[in-house]
Amino acid sequence: MHWLSLTSAWFGLAALLIIAMYILKKRYEPKRISSHLLWRQVLQEQEANRPWQRLKQQLLLWLQLMILLLIVIALMEPAVERKLAEDTHAVILLDRSASMATSIDTDGKTYLDTAKHELISWLDKEWGGGEVTLIVNGEYPQILANQSNQKQELVRIIEDIDPYYGTTDDETALSLARALASSSEQSMIHYFVDERYNINQEVIQAEENSLEIWHMYASPAAAEDERIRSFTLSQEERAVHGFATVMHAPQEQRELELTVIAYNEQGRKLSDKSYKQSAAASGVTTFQMYDLPQGHYYMARLTPHNQDPNPYNNKQYGLIAEERVYEALLISDGNLFLEKALQLMNVGVTKLAPTSAVPNQELLSTVHFIITDGSYEKLTKDNAWKDVLDRFPLWIVDHPAADQQAKLVHAEPVVNEHEVTQYFTMDDIFISSIRELSAEELAPHDVLVQYGGAAAILAGTHNQKPLLRYTFALQDSDLPLRAVFPLLVMNSVDYLVSGSSNQLGSMLANAIPTLSMSADTSTSYWHRLDEEPSDERISETAVEDGYVTAPSAPGVYSLIELNEQGDTVQQRTAVITADATEFATASIAELISGSSNAEEPNDQSEGTGMSKLTAWLAACLMLLLLLEWEVYRRGI
Repeated sequence: MHWLSLTSAWFGLAALLIIAMYILKKRYEPKRISSHLLWRQVLQEQEANRPWQRLKQQLLLWLQLMILLLIVIALMEPAVERKLAEDTHAVILLDRSASMATSIDTDGKTYLDTAKHELISWLDKEWGGGEVTLIVNGEYPQILANQSNQKQELVRIIEDIDPYYGTTDDETALSLARALASSSEQSMIHYFVDERYNINQEVIQAEENSLEIWHMYASPAAAEDERIRSFTLSQEERAVHGFATVMHAPQEQRELELTVIAYNEQGRKLSDKSYKQSAAASGVTTFQMYDLPQGHYYMARLTPHNQDPNPYNNKQYGLIAEERVYEALLISDGNLFLEKALQLMNVGVTKLAPTSAVPNQELLSTVHFIITDGSYEKLTKDNAWKDVLDRFPLWIVDHPAADQQAKLVHAEPVVNEHEVTQYFTMDDIFISSIRELSAEELAPHDVLVQYGGAAAILAGTHNQKPLLRYTFALQDSDLPLRAVFPLLVMNSVDYLVSGSSNQLGSMLANAIPTLSMSADTSTSYWHRLDEEPSDERISETAVEDGYVTAPSAPGVYSLIELNEQGDTVQQRTAVITADATEFATASIAELISGSSNAEEPNDQSEGTGMSKLTAWLAACLMLLLLLEWEVYRRGI
């Protein structure tokens, strides 16, 4: 027997009110006495004995108490376990996000390990052999088993489920589970998620008449979770400095210890240095670290306390930010605004006319990206120039002719989120003409800015190198006269040179970063540095196969590029991180308990395949009400 709503037992206190009503009820009985002198004595005896005597032979009282008991039991939602019918379609949604894979439960296992164990136990005890659909979340939800009734196959699939450390689309996964369940007349959905499952109040509401069981995982020490929120490094001459921010429980009076460890290019530990600081009452403590030991990459490690449920987020890797001077090749008849803005960004500019010959290899070896100002189409017709443009990150600035201009409509400018458009707005900016691009030209790129209904700024890649395109001439707008123009140029330069240094910085697990590969690169692969050295190649990709994908597990990796002969062309270091939003303090337990169609969540609930007894209790309640009416009618 299981109680799905134990809190409803408080309604049982209403029995005290029913008993009090019978005790306080006034009742007069006829008495014969022989003398008025005995009147007071009779009243005293009657008042002393009557309250509890009234409860004797009160059939209505006992019937009403039994009715109340049945109502309270019904509110507590009793249920008994049963095997699911063979025709029942069970849809299972398993959360495999970073918080599930790293949070530790009371039994010392991760939430994901516990969920997989309970899911297999459900197959053994409560599954009736019907169809099972298994879904896991990720960047896109995946169906690992579609209406399968093969137990051994299902167990093998569950055991092989790996964590996903990137950004997960939880709402889409939930919608997919509900859509698959609605396709069957008899179906139920089981969610195995933790308290950080990212959905809102509107999405949590279940479909009418659908049965949803939530298996929630939450450590009792979740409020004690400590984590490193940020860790940055900088270098001034030969001195390395660091800055770290630690999140912890507010008003915590204790000393925090942070250790910074330096590693070499092969992942070998060089040295370490510890720092101690009293925890701030606000719940955010900052560490400033000076004169750190020299190293290729660093790890900041927070010494955890005994109740920390997630020691994984107590460490974070970092790379020293490099300050470099970049060189740009500007192919233009003259663009004073752009040249001055690039010089403000500390970018060296080499200017060539569109009619110039292809520069020699000595000049090209110093160039980090190329800008074509109104000359892109002409240059691509020259095979020599086309080969050069394909080897470098490219910034295209169009000068649309009269027959190439798009028809601009009076529409509000739209600025989409992107690293190029950070802190950029189109307020009061005028553009007189924009080039109209075909669907084939627009398809492979992201539209960053729309003006007058036309694409004004686009970003994408070509030959695995960053590409940026302004479909309007800067001379045809007042953008260069606005204060946001230098900011836009700075963001554009940062986008084009991303991945051109020896350090790739931080990137999200499973992400597809925009990297500038060497012209001689034929294949590339990731090599992990923060574990025991090995020759294993992770995510080996040929350049012609498409984009390079970041490793699936967080850590420190080296991206190694090889030429056709198998020789190393370039080697760069990157820090792969898990989705930081997974470790923010959030809970969906209240949202689920407020849903009218979903079962109330319980820690490690067994709620699968249960049969409610509410209908039987309602039938008993009706019989008791009929019996009560008969007792009242007969005056018993």
